[in-house]
Amino acid sequence: MPLGPGGPFFPPGERLSVPGARNGAPRKGSDMMKRVGLLILLLFLVAVDPTEVFAQELNGELKEIRLEVREQPEGKMPEELTFLFVYEDGEEKRITGGEFLKGQWSMDNSPLVEGQRYIIFNKGSETLKVPVTVVGDSEESTGLFVDPPRGGDEVITGLAPAGAHLKVVDGPGKLLAEGHSDENGRYRLSLSRKLQGKEELRVFSDDMEVKVTVAEAQSIRQRMAYVRGGTDHLMDPNAVITRWEAAVLLARLSEGKMELPKNEKTGFKDSGKMWYNSYINVVVKKGFMKGYPDNTFRPGKEITRGEFAAILSRGDKKNKKGHPFSDLKGHWAEDYIAQEYNNGRIEGYPNGTFRPNAKLTRAEAIAMFNRLFDRKTDGESFRHTEHMEKLNSFADVHPSHWFYYDILDAANNHETTPRKDGKELWTRVLD
Repeated sequence: MPLGPGGPFFPPGERLSVPGARNGAPRKGSDMMKRVGLLILLLFLVAVDPTEVFAQELNGELKEIRLEVREQPEGKMPEELTFLFVYEDGEEKRITGGEFLKGQWSMDNSPLVEGQRYIIFNKGSETLKVPVTVVGDSEESTGLFVDPPRGGDEVITGLAPAGAHLKVVDGPGKLLAEGHSDENGRYRLSLSRKLQGKEELRVFSDDMEVKVTVAEAQSIRQRMAYVRGGTDHLMDPNAVITRWEAAVLLARLSEGKMELPKNEKTGFKDSGKMWYNSYINVVVKKGFMKGYPDNTFRPGKEITRGEFAAILSRGDKKNKKGHPFSDLKGHWAEDYIAQEYNNGRIEGYPNGTFRPNAKLTRAEAIAMFNRLFDRKTDGESFRHTEHMEKLNSFADVHPSHWFYYDILDAANNHETTPRKDGKELWTRVLD
């Protein structure tokens, strides 16, 4: 595969169009989320019980799945329909069929036809046979949903029955906002003041009430995307990473921006006039990477696991602790590897080796960079995430891959808040 501008991984390229992902303008699925109503039906899973099926993925917290349908879905794709996951603690997560469990389940994605009775979901040998029931527009919705508010917000948004009358009050009972949902059930209410972190709010609609706690503004972290896919819509995660590629990633992370000025020169005789010279200058100036005694940088040279540990160590906290690996004694990078192992940035193999001379893959580099910069995404990070339709994904990166969440983290601009277990909760996907 070509590695110059327009090729995979780093240089600018198109984004993959997949269900739940963004490719320029929003997909039909995101429009449908606005069009579908709020009439909710409990799905009876014929093949298996939902709490048994999703126990492992959701730690046994799932109570039920409900499908929101307001109009005859004839001709619509299952990925366009909106499901509602209800948890034992009362929390709720809206998700389109195209995002169903973040891609862990596939479906028979043929257009629905009049009289169709089921949607089929598959994962390996497991099958969910989900009945489809259409309700007319005369039915009434019973759902009231509030998008997670944050300190500093001046609006409250969410979903309610179409045309519902809504009120927002604070803990002492002072009215902060009042208004109505639109014909699709969406509402956006302007508040009389900015919200404060940790304060309690109550949102009312007729006989329904939702209580929410405002997240602290200072706990919101902006996470910048620092990788891109290529024009072939692939990440190529198992390809070996080169020195210039590592320099680009590290410069983006340390500078906090995706693009740097082009056509800069470097002090190395083999750099030429390459688009990535600015990135090399940044990592050399900051001491992350060095050249060779013959005044070359060797940008196309593939990086080993030991070399990458040395790069990480130059920007990390120092320690002189030991290591458990059986193949490092006397290796030039032993101390660097020990330091980064004890800092939690790198791992070895089940047989007790580290393989310092093995080539490093792109996925491994991304995972290690994420640890160095404390980016901590996992399968539980998406419980309350807004704008999942903007999520960037790749055809060769799947939920079954160990690096799936690391690459989602690296390829998407997003906001997070810390979780009690040390990981991060995504609050929203950004443009």
